[in-house]
Formats: sequence, C-alpha cells, structure tokens
Amino acid sequence: MFQQIAAGEKPVGHVARPIGPTVIGRDGLLTDEIARLTGLSADERAGMNQLLKNTRNQYNALLGRHATASVSTDGKIEVRAEPFVDEGRQLYDWLESSIKQTLGNEKAAQFMGVAGDNVEHAFGNFGASVRTLQISREPPDDENTVSRILVMEIDRYGGGMSVRSMTFKNVTAFADQFPTIIDKIPSHALRALEP
Repeated sequence: MFQQIAAGEKPVGHVARPIGPTVIGRDGLLTDEIARLTGLSADERAGMNQLLKNTRNQYNALLGRHATASVSTDGKIEVRAEPFVDEGRQLYDWLESSIKQTLGNEKAAQFMGVAGDNVEHAFGNFGASVRTLQISREPPDDENTVSRILVMEIDRYGGGMSVRSMTFKNVTAFADQFPTIIDKIPSHALRALEP
C-alpha cells in the first residue's frame, strides 16, 4: 500500500483517506464492528490490539523526533511534524509483516482490504504527510459547562489535506494521546491550557 518514493522526489508518499467503518477507537483498540466484519477470534483480536499498541508507541516516538512546537502571542500552540517517509515505511512494513504473523496471510489480506486505509490514517499515514496539531483552550458553551483543550489535527499531503478535531478535558488526557510531543511544548503554554 505504501508507494515507493525516489530520493529527492517531492511527493511525500501514499496517503490513505479513510472510508468505511471505524477501525481503531479512541482507546487505540480495534472496534467491535471491525472485529466482527473481519471475523477475528478473541485471540486474534487481542494479538491485533497488542500490535496496534506497539505500533502506536513506535509511531509516537517517530512523531516526537520530527516535531517542533511554537506558541503564538495569543497562546495558541502549534506542533508540526515534517514527513518521515523512510522511517514510516519501515514501521508500516513491520506492521504489515506482524499482521500476517498474527492472522495468517489470508486473514491478514482480508483485514487490510477492509481496514488498511483506516489503519494508515490512524498512524498519520506513517509519516507520509506533514502533520500539524493546533492546540487551544476551548471556553465553556451551551453544550459544555467546562472549558476543554481543543486539538485540530491536520495532515497535509500533495495537494490535499484531512482535518480531525479532538477535545481533551485536561493536559494529562492530551499527554496520554500524544506522549512524545508533550515535552516539545513550553511549560508556560501547557499551564495556560489547564482550566
């Protein structure tokens, strides 16, 4: 699924655009729907969830190595990670091989056919796009009685982009999702995010 990119070539790589069922929930685990659609046994699902956890840890480490943070005068934080295509390709290849070991070739092909693009998207297209997190404090409103941390996650690739928003109740919850970039953000900016 990952396109080869010649050295010095401008395109950043294959970029998955997710369609279909949600594959990985906010908890980082496979959803019941995808487990049912792909016919995973309880043991296969447990093995896949462990793979996803390991992949998330490795992806976050890569993201942290390639990320820089800035804070605007109005306190908005931007974390930007430039593409890391070669390292991302290695991680993708490792995951693909591990899925085959966990599920067997036939079931792995079925799983990737149904869920592959969603898995790639969940891991930032494995470094094939420029990833930006725009982080700010969202004040209370009619629906939410407490302020929250709003994160806009933007992936830019070629001539397009995808945007996803997430909210977190506090810096700890944000850090749980993005553990390797939290230390890139100045402490005064993190304190300003707390209610």
